[in-house]
Amino acid sequence: MDKSAVADARKRTWHRIAALFKIAVSLGLLWILFTTYDVRESIERLAGLDPWWLVLASGLFLALIILGAVRWRIIITALGESLPLGPALGILVIGSFFNQVLPSNLGGDAMRIWRLYRRGSALGRAVGSVMIDRVVALAGLSLLVLSTLPLAADQIGNNVLLVALWIFLAVVPVGLAILLWLDQALILFSRILPGRVIDSLGGLARDARAVLLNRRYGVVVLVCALANQVLLVMVVLALARGLGLPAAFWDFIVLIPPVILASVIPLSFAGWGVREAVMVAMLGTIGISAGDALALSVLFGLFVLAASLPGGVIWLITGNRLRSESG
Repeated sequence: MDKSAVADARKRTWHRIAALFKIAVSLGLLWILFTTYDVRESIERLAGLDPWWLVLASGLFLALIILGAVRWRIIITALGESLPLGPALGILVIGSFFNQVLPSNLGGDAMRIWRLYRRGSALGRAVGSVMIDRVVALAGLSLLVLSTLPLAADQIGNNVLLVALWIFLAVVPVGLAILLWLDQALILFSRILPGRVIDSLGGLARDARAVLLNRRYGVVVLVCALANQVLLVMVVLALARGLGLPAAFWDFIVLIPPVILASVIPLSFAGWGVREAVMVAMLGTIGISAGDALALSVLFGLFVLAASLPGGVIWLITGNRLRSESG
C-alpha cells in the first residue's frame, strides 16, 4: 500500500472517530437534559402547537433561504463568476440538507463547492465563495450580538455566558483580519509549507479582499448576513408563539443569537444537544421553564430538518448528471 492510500485510510478513520464523537456528544447531552427536566411538559407543549404560527415560520424560513442565496450570488459575482439566482437557491438548499444529515457542516459546504464547480466555476473560486459565505454569516451573527450586547449584559445574569459572548466578539474580527491578510502572513512560512498550500490559502485571502473590501459588494453582503440572522431569530420567535410561550421580540433578539452560535460549533451532530442546553440556559433568564425551552429547541431542530428535506429531493432528482448543472 502506497503512502497516499495509507494517508487516505487514516483520514477516513479520523472522520469516523469525529463523527462518532459528535453523535456521542449529542446523545449524551440530550440524555442529561431529558432525564433532568420534565419531558412531559415538553411533549404537552409540542402537542399544542398552533399550525398557523408554523406556517408563518415556514414563510420566514423561505425568505431566509432566498436571502442567503442572494448573498452567496453577490459573493460569486464579486469574484468574477456568474450564477443565476435559481441554481444558487437550488445548490444552497442541497447544501442545507447535507448540513442536517451529516455530522459536520463541512459536508454541506463540500456539496455546494462541488455543484458550483460542476457548473464550470474554477475550483479555487468555488471554494473561496463558500468559505467567504461562511465567514460573512459569522460576521453577521457577531454584528447582531454586538448590537444587542448592552441589553444582554442587563438580561443575562450568567457571567460565563457573557464572557463567552465577549470571546466570540473578539475572535470573529481577529479571524476576519487574519483571513484578509493571510497571503501576506504566509510569506513567513514559505520555506516550511508546500507551495500548493500557500497558493491555495493566498488565493482565498485575495478572494476575501475582493468581496469584503469592495465598496460595491462588501457592505451589501454584511447587511444581508445581518438580515439573515434577524430572520432566523424571527423563525424561532414564531415557533415559540406557536407553542404558546411568552415570547417577546426584544427578548429573543438578545437571547437566541447565542443559541444559534452554539449550534454551529462543531462539537455535536447538527447542533443537537448543545443547542438544547444553551436554549434552556438562555430562556431561563426570562422565566421560561426548562421543559418549555426544550420543547422549543426540539421543535426548531425538527423544523430546520424538515425544511432541508427539499434539498435532498432536489439532489436525488438531479443526481450527478452534469446536464442538470448547466442550466
